[in-house]
Amino acid sequence: MEAVYNKVYDFSVHNGKIDWDKVKEAGADFVMLRAGYGKNNIDERFYDNANACLQRGIPFGIYWFSYAYTKEMAEKEAEYALEAVRKYKLSCPVAYDLEYDTVRYAGTKGVTVGKGLATVMAAAFCSRVERAGYMAVNYSNRDYLNRMFDSELLPFPLWYARYNKTAGREDMALWQYSSKGKVPGVRGNVDMNYAYMELPSRSSAQTDAGGIVLQEGVTEYSYKRDGDRYFLLDGRKTNFRIREFRCKDGSDAVKVDAGLVRILQCMRDYFKKPVSVNSAYRTEAYNKKVGGASKSKHLYGMAADIRIEGVAPVTAAAYAESIGVKGIGLYGNFLHVDTRAEKYFWADRSGNSVSTFGGSPIAGKVPETAVMKQGSCGEDVVWLQQRLNAKGMNLEEDGRYGEETKKAVAAFQRTAGIKEDGIAGPVTIGHLAL
Repeated sequence: MEAVYNKVYDFSVHNGKIDWDKVKEAGADFVMLRAGYGKNNIDERFYDNANACLQRGIPFGIYWFSYAYTKEMAEKEAEYALEAVRKYKLSCPVAYDLEYDTVRYAGTKGVTVGKGLATVMAAAFCSRVERAGYMAVNYSNRDYLNRMFDSELLPFPLWYARYNKTAGREDMALWQYSSKGKVPGVRGNVDMNYAYMELPSRSSAQTDAGGIVLQEGVTEYSYKRDGDRYFLLDGRKTNFRIREFRCKDGSDAVKVDAGLVRILQCMRDYFKKPVSVNSAYRTEAYNKKVGGASKSKHLYGMAADIRIEGVAPVTAAAYAESIGVKGIGLYGNFLHVDTRAEKYFWADRSGNSVSTFGGSPIAGKVPETAVMKQGSCGEDVVWLQQRLNAKGMNLEEDGRYGEETKKAVAAFQRTAGIKEDGIAGPVTIGHLAL
């Protein structure tokens, strides 16, 4: 049986710090990352690895090493795995990984994992993953496939581990054929796999006649020739057209960094709301005209100023930070993101540096509520009251959006020069976070 993908690797914290640029250059088709194990123990390098893949366009799936010894525990592990990947849009599988150490651990709890229980747990995990819309696979070696799993009761694709020249079977989605492979950018041995299934994102988007494949790095496109074409990124059609990145001075040349489109598409997928690009590429003349920095990332097609419908800029900033974006600028009614290599966060036009947007002194807990008004209540209203008090108000921080809070919001809006309606929407929240 011929493999669809020949360069599929799986990684965990045990592989150490990976040079993902070299992995990309080596032609990795996709990778499987350990997201975690047991009771919501996230792999120490998972988010670093996932964000690195995201930024480089390396498709990835995940596996969760199980320490379950009941059906309910296995379902809960599936929930942990799904939460770990909630911010990403996976096109690769989510795998259940029950191994010898799973059985050993269950024994310490007085539970013997046999064929019946192992099958039930694998089915519970994979069923939950499928209900969430992901491709679920069950990982097993030949020994456990014979002794621990009833294949007739597990109608899920198989990730088969057998370190041999031939797999000895053909009913598998992936075959882990070696644990002693070598991959550029990774120290030590690497688990090597062949994949026999087509990734959905790669099989469909390339046929879109209106699309243009986004080249890695910064590329110059023509607005006149390609302005209305959508970018195809990592084999899928994005929500962004070339014209959205055009300089406001009407120039034909449009410079766009693939990493920037990748960031914006992730934000579009996560918030499930339109992402409006207010400013992206700028010519030197236009950048000077609008007072941009002399070395602005806009000059290289590496930056975008954006708004997300119904999402406060500080909320969008926290998400961007969580997926590893290094350049983030928070403004009252928009967010700046760029693809710089070294971290630099700032708030408002003063350029004041900020350490984090997820829980920084400027913002506290980022509110999840897009709009708060009279009658609203809860933790987000407490945040609102705290920020208003930091601006000189004198509110009781009781989490209730009453008449006094409404008046305070209106007063702040008046001072900030934004629409005065007493309603805390995304723009007001964005200004309060500064």
